[in-house]
Amino acid sequence: MKALMNKHAMIAVAVLLIVMYALAPRVWISGTTIVTPSRGGTLTVRLTGWGAVASFQAVGVVIEEPGMMLTYYGVWSDTECDGDFTPPWHKFRSSITRLVVKEGVTDIGPMAFADLSELKSATIPGSVAEISVKMFDKCTSLMSVTIKDGVTSIQYDAFAQCERLEFITIPNSVKKIGQGAFYKSGLTSVTIPSSVTSFSPFVFAKSIRLTSVIIEDGVPEIGTKAFSGCTSLLSIMIPNSVISIEDGAFDSCTSMLSITIPNSVTSISRSAFTNCTSLISIDVDDDNIRYRSVNGVLFNKVIDDVIRYPSNKQGAYTIPHGVVAIGNCEFLGSIGLTSVTIPSSVKWLGKGAFSGCTSIASIISLGAVPPATLITYPDENCYALDSIPSNVCLYVPQNSISSYRDSDLWGRYKCIKPISAIGGS
Repeated sequence: MKALMNKHAMIAVAVLLIVMYALAPRVWISGTTIVTPSRGGTLTVRLTGWGAVASFQAVGVVIEEPGMMLTYYGVWSDTECDGDFTPPWHKFRSSITRLVVKEGVTDIGPMAFADLSELKSATIPGSVAEISVKMFDKCTSLMSVTIKDGVTSIQYDAFAQCERLEFITIPNSVKKIGQGAFYKSGLTSVTIPSSVTSFSPFVFAKSIRLTSVIIEDGVPEIGTKAFSGCTSLLSIMIPNSVISIEDGAFDSCTSMLSITIPNSVTSISRSAFTNCTSLISIDVDDDNIRYRSVNGVLFNKVIDDVIRYPSNKQGAYTIPHGVVAIGNCEFLGSIGLTSVTIPSSVKWLGKGAFSGCTSIASIISLGAVPPATLITYPDENCYALDSIPSNVCLYVPQNSISSYRDSDLWGRYKCIKPISAIGGS
């Protein structure tokens, strides 16, 4: 009788184990596919070729209810007590090519799928609240990502250095794109949906294959260095919802020829378009209340402040009378500028005002009093006329030649002639 009872107990335990096995959610690593679970419970791993029940091993990763949160613990197994937060499937990163996250999972921890070097495609369901920090960082073979509607945030470095990722659809549910989310990605084009209200710095920085960007109406700003180093970027559509264009937003976008500022923009950093070596025109909507474009040059509305001179605008240029100061870096790197006329209204030259203007052959200054600078010469990092050779000829009013020669800023020029000599020998 006792033996019979023990037999029944063993059968009951076996049945219970089978039921638990059937109901347990699993991460499958089967050949080239990884699938995260859709229900709460202990995460388990299966390796192809191990066979049957014995192939499943429990690890220290748990999907916890409520919220189906994927929680990473420092210990993945009894034998790995070294505080390593590397996901257990990471050891198979060279064979995993496809990732499917099942609908129902709402939270996946940071770096969950980072550095899966052979991962080529991934699907993220709308139940996932956010694509977490560095989730796909350095997935260098990743080419296709499907993000379902429902995801609200793409966090810091989420797809950074995914150099083969050419295209991605960002759903209208996304409200935030974190810093460097697509840093050094392989994207060739992208549409930023109107739902995005937080556009962090460096989002697409150094994505050197990016040629076209559409920003939908509703996005309020273009963040610091958002497109910095996007050397293939040819065009971008800025909607009327954008209020500010931050520091270095388009720095070193060396293929961009022109850009149009809509009437909604009320703040543009002076460094927004630095090192755009192909830029020939910055245009502004006539209804903009803060800025104006005059022959492709960006000014404030009343035209007494030059905001940015396009780097590749060719030929001689006369700064309009009424401009009081040439601010920091306003002509920085203007390689197409061959001659500049500075009106008598200009009293000050800022830090690096004409730095990198290597094609200038002559300077005409109409002021009887030489424009000054707050920067002490010499300072190779700040000098207002840095990169303009000292053998360039400076033309000034006849009675002011001695004043210019005695100036720390202008006295470095050996050729100082009266304006009347222009065109003469």
